[in-house]
Amino acid sequence: MGMRRAVIIDWPHETCNIYPVLDVHAGSRAMDEKKARKYAGIIADDPFGLVLGGGDYFEAIASSDPRFDPYELTDPITSDGLASPFTGQINQFSDIFAPTIGKWGALIRGNHETTVLRHYHTDMAAILAHRLACPYVGGSDESGWILIRMFQGDKLRQRVKVYIQHGWGGGSTAGAPANHLQKLMMAKDADLVLMGHHHKTITLSATVEGINNRGVEESRVVWGSVCPPLVGKHGYIAKKGGNSPALGYTVAHVHRQHDGPTIMGVEQMGL
Repeated sequence: MGMRRAVIIDWPHETCNIYPVLDVHAGSRAMDEKKARKYAGIIADDPFGLVLGGGDYFEAIASSDPRFDPYELTDPITSDGLASPFTGQINQFSDIFAPTIGKWGALIRGNHETTVLRHYHTDMAAILAHRLACPYVGGSDESGWILIRMFQGDKLRQRVKVYIQHGWGGGSTAGAPANHLQKLMMAKDADLVLMGHHHKTITLSATVEGINNRGVEESRVVWGSVCPPLVGKHGYIAKKGGNSPALGYTVAHVHRQHDGPTIMGVEQMGL
């Protein structure tokens, strides 16, 4: 069995606010650029902000793709958008989230980037990671581990294990993605589980019991979130019979302390 390694982030501050960026779909008319820029500004203004990328940063649909619809391209339609859509979408995303460069801890790819990789041999997520100067977690499962080590001076005080997966499966009701999220929370030894893909807004928590090295029972809270998208216009979702999703962002508040929970809570905020 292959061995996977986590991206390790050594965090010197007492506080860490984790912001997932995913389901932006740059290059699509459905993306709400105004709110995407607002989100980028919120992250940039947080001195304790850490970004984890969860995939589907780009629409990543070329004119040769059977899903292609010119009416879903960013308005106004440019020759670049038709002839070199991937380059144009990377440029658009990079411009929107330029204020957050330096805050990215790691990113994975989503199903839209995977489709481009399979058909056009272009790994857009890898290009984006280079632009954002952060580690790229590849692999066909569109997921990855991040280990945040919280230091006080040169002393390691706490570790926060984050598992992020773009998502899988379908389901038009909230129950389907909530069940997927619960399965991940039970299957992964993580403190925080992040998902996207479903364009829904769900936060769950569960108390997990165990014993420490001294045989003493301990409990901790595991948090999970299906993060909201930045795709707001009705047409993109209406093809599947749905309505425009609620736009927003997820932020997990992490606080270094000697006892008590490390993750103080997970909020889902509107934009």
